[in-house]
Amino acid sequence: MTGNGRKPWHRLPDETIEAYLAFCIFLNLGSQRSLHKVAQEIDGKTMPVEILNGWADRFEWNTRAELCEQRIEEEFRINNVELLNNSYDFDESLRSPRVPQRELVYSAQRG
Repeated sequence: MTGNGRKPWHRLPDETIEAYLAFCIFLNLGSQRSLHKVAQEIDGKTMPVEILNGWADRFEWNTRAELCEQRIEEEFRINNVELLNNSYDFDESLRSPRVPQRELVYSAQRG
């Protein structure tokens, strides 16, 4: 599914645009995901859940959604580690990042 640079949130080659749009709605529902909710949100009409169930099985919506959530969590962890490693000190009065004092001393010694 993720071969050839394809991400789990990308449209699959044999996935119709209608099925893909329904998947996007499914994905964006997050923890509130259900085929019944997707059926209610498609173009303001109610779509038969049986059709959505077929698409969900055929195009592996649950697996793709899980992979998307894992990717989001991974990106969140990476970004938080980068913030922690940079050790920015936020001056509460200015609300702007300041470089830690030790980095200023190191920069002055080098240059």
